[in-house]
Amino acid sequence: PYPGNQHSAEWYLFIYLMEAQKSSPNKAAVRVEKPQDADVFYVPFFSSLSLTVNSTRFSDEKMQMELLEWLEGQETWHRNRGRDHVFACQDPNALHYVLDRIKNSILLVSDFGRLEPEQGSWWKDVVLPYSHRIPSYVKENATLERKTLLFFMGNRYRKEVRES
Repeated sequence: PYPGNQHSAEWYLFIYLMEAQKSSPNKAAVRVEKPQDADVFYVPFFSSLSLTVNSTRFSDEKMQMELLEWLEGQETWHRNRGRDHVFACQDPNALHYVLDRIKNSILLVSDFGRLEPEQGSWWKDVVLPYSHRIPSYVKENATLERKTLLFFMGNRYRKEVRES
């Protein structure tokens, strides 16, 4: 159950898509029963959960390799070499054992921090926001006391320097 060790986007996307099977004209996604009717294939693998929980009890690498072996055995994977498959990779280390083999797929990431340029792309991948588990700053009229409301000091890349 959420909240657990997985990122919220993984959980809420999974729940949304499970609910999409109920016919609703307001849903942006529609779940189909026949693979030939699908435009994209969501791969329901909680990668951040696998990384944080299974690394202590099971091999995260083994789970990722089993996932990939299963996918490569599917006719739908070979139809477009995985380009029409969607993976939630919210943790920066999620699916790191198989990233080179799923790099053609659509990745839902929290940032491009640890992806190599050939693994991630602004053209095919989607950056999803996520919330930290630290408590929010709560104070009445907090914004009135501040002169600067938004400040960013950083880089396009996270935690490392890359050569241009």
